[in-house]
Amino acid sequence: MAKKSIRVLRNNKWHRHNNHSKPQTMIKKQPWIKYFIIFIFTVIVIAAIIRVITPQTDELLLPPSDVQKKNLDQSVSIYNNIEFVGSTSSINLSQEVGIYSNELAGSEDSLDELITTIVTLFDLTRDPELPDKEFYVGDSYTLSRSTLRDELMLSRSTSPEVFIEQISNPPPGGIDTQQAISRAAQFVNSIFGEHQYIPQSDNVVYLEGILEPNPSTEREAHYAEISFAQQIDSLPVILDQELSTPIMVMVSNNYLIQKAVFRIKEFSPQKIAEVNLLSIEEAVDRLNQDSVGSIIGIAQEEPELLSLSQINGGILESAELEYRYDSELKLIYPFYRFTGTLIDDLGQSFQAEIIAPAIKVQL
Repeated sequence: MAKKSIRVLRNNKWHRHNNHSKPQTMIKKQPWIKYFIIFIFTVIVIAAIIRVITPQTDELLLPPSDVQKKNLDQSVSIYNNIEFVGSTSSINLSQEVGIYSNELAGSEDSLDELITTIVTLFDLTRDPELPDKEFYVGDSYTLSRSTLRDELMLSRSTSPEVFIEQISNPPPGGIDTQQAISRAAQFVNSIFGEHQYIPQSDNVVYLEGILEPNPSTEREAHYAEISFAQQIDSLPVILDQELSTPIMVMVSNNYLIQKAVFRIKEFSPQKIAEVNLLSIEEAVDRLNQDSVGSIIGIAQEEPELLSLSQINGGILESAELEYRYDSELKLIYPFYRFTGTLIDDLGQSFQAEIIAPAIKVQL
């Protein structure tokens, strides 16, 4: 529809007057309206900027899950008198951490693809004498699959003579850790590509012996175990209550790949929230007061039956920060991993590793 106008006689001349100019006339006559609109607009812009640059204080509280409370044997412990006496210098409490959503890809497909890659890389063939098992053999290595744990193990075929020679005449100075890490990383990258799995350089384990290697030192070790994991915020991601990372590589003191274990799960995390870390003291308080924590590993000198339902005391000597994938919640979020000595309700002491959420969760 065409705009209407009125012809007005002014000074003996006809002029067009647009009847839509009334609001503009009102603003001219009442200038406070203009300044009020500018003020409102400015307030909205400033509020938006403040919201963007100011950290949100409302944190997402995760619901309870088995990873937060159930032990490796599926029992639930009640904790009392747990103390932390170690150093926290390696943990940056101001570090930005998050909660990530994640859907795991099918483990069967992932393992099948990994088997194909390793078989090709090491020129392996399926053992015809074991038709009911996935067991592959080659000149230097064998590959086996465990259906119970969705696990693959690659082992070097070493004759007893070579083992004895390796142990009887170790290189002077033991194992060079950086060289062992470099060799292990080269091996892992040849399978998965670079930078997908990162070596955990601070957690190298040194071993000595043939059949059942025992803990050792860098200077006396026959082997070094290097663990690899995907990382978020420079922290490793571990599955549920697993004790170890998805990949472990054992390198001999002559820098050959002696063994490799794969329990891979491919993560594609999407951040859904930023959260504040609990302090070590807060996490230990929640362990004592609300039993928020789970025992994922134990070691004892005598094979006595332990009671994990009631923990009457303990000294935690070290703490690490890591991410864990909670398959029940389908979320990845940070945990503290403590190592120390616990005492059960029978008075028996034992070495243990405990994980506890490093963020607030619903009780």
